[in-house]
Amino acid sequence: MATATLRPDAANRSSPATDLVPSIVSPSREDGVVRAASEVVGGPAGRRVGDGRHGAFDAARLLVLAVTATTALALLTRQHCRASLWASPDQFTHACYSDLPAVYLTSGLDDGTAPYLEQAGGAFLAAPVGTGGLLWLLAQLVPGGVDAGVASRWVFDLAVLLVAVAAVVLVLAVTALAGRRPWDAALVALSPVLLVASLVSLDLVAVALAVAGLWSFARGGTLPAGLLLGLAVTVRPITVHVLVALAVLALRTGRRRPVRVCVLAAVAVAVALNLAVLVASPSGWAAYPRSLLDAPVGYGSLWILPQLAGFPVPAGVARWTSAALTVLVVVAVALFALGVRRRPRLPVVVLLLLVGVGVVAVSLPVQASLLVLPFAALAVPRWRDLLAWGAVEAAATTGTWFYLYAQSEPSRGLPPWAYAVLVLARVAALCWLAARAVQISREPVLDPVRTPVDHPARGPAGQRDADRPRDDPAGARDDPAAGPLEGASDALVVRFG
Repeated sequence: MATATLRPDAANRSSPATDLVPSIVSPSREDGVVRAASEVVGGPAGRRVGDGRHGAFDAARLLVLAVTATTALALLTRQHCRASLWASPDQFTHACYSDLPAVYLTSGLDDGTAPYLEQAGGAFLAAPVGTGGLLWLLAQLVPGGVDAGVASRWVFDLAVLLVAVAAVVLVLAVTALAGRRPWDAALVALSPVLLVASLVSLDLVAVALAVAGLWSFARGGTLPAGLLLGLAVTVRPITVHVLVALAVLALRTGRRRPVRVCVLAAVAVAVALNLAVLVASPSGWAAYPRSLLDAPVGYGSLWILPQLAGFPVPAGVARWTSAALTVLVVVAVALFALGVRRRPRLPVVVLLLLVGVGVVAVSLPVQASLLVLPFAALAVPRWRDLLAWGAVEAAATTGTWFYLYAQSEPSRGLPPWAYAVLVLARVAALCWLAARAVQISREPVLDPVRTPVDHPARGPAGQRDADRPRDDPAGARDDPAAGPLEGASDALVVRFG
């Protein structure tokens, strides 16, 4: 039986400061995979490397170079498609498919069609208003007088620049949110997920907006945080789960005002932009939600497995069952966050929501994991876990393109049984990340973010993390991403028993 307990003066204290709190954590000393890899360049960093106030700044500069290199490599892997203008089956056999040229051509943007206001081919653009707005802006930058194919390449190249900027913003935001572990952002900057999925769509823009919003929230800028999160929701609505996670932790801490300001600002931005399109063209605005209601079971989802076996589940049944399961997932994660003995970190709650909702969704496209990536890096910052997951994601992404190729060339593409194995492997890898997040929340001593490592703390033993100066690099931070929620006592705890 579940009971809710109000605890206005109970202490949900951060782990007591011990004598072993580093200023900046060096991954080559703390992570076994990085330690082994560092032998190539002389072994783990010395005890003085990375200490002091400039460690995070030095990490940020190198990580910007790293993510720029990853984005450049992602573009290089798409060069065949750029040259062939995404001709089929080459875009599948060379694993360089992208939604961007296809949407540009089919939405009428190449002919000057205004998204949501005008139809192309008898249909309105079926995309969130933020995504439609970005595509329209990119289309305005295409030089006149070029044919449609070349124009689609222009749009792709412009989108690459936008995604590259988003990738840099994302890595800088993760670096800041990681507190004394800025090098954890390398898990994002060098991820195979970024390599294979970043140029499929504009999803990374939404990811960067959401994580930048959390960075603003962590620094106390609740209003700007809400504005950024609201914009993220207009580009990719699933980012709303970041706001859900904030609301859940606000309930547990009792610090509702900063979260209320953030959520109201986000809602205001999202509603204002959607309302503007709705008033201008009700039918155009309704195209996206209608497409969700009418869409068949999509690639990457568990719901496609019966279809691969020859026993497809009716799309309507899958959609409504998925919606019910989504509600159950949100409730389950909320109860976990409210009931676990020590309050879980914010990235952990977001990760659990994203994985849970993704696993039960009727569609789990390859780019969906881009949103999981930064929260996985912040929640479970272990190279072994994230590299294994990234490898599975890369295999599943490549397998998706070859399965699509098999739809036109059954004898040469990926057979259904092999694609089913990749879908199951991908879901299993996502669930593994969620299980690791649950484990470190139930056993905080296993959490590398909360566990001191190897240097003396400046503060006295037993001092609460919340009492340490926010700009003290030697202070242990219980949840660097939580901002005004960090260090708060529990106000609401749900107990089962």
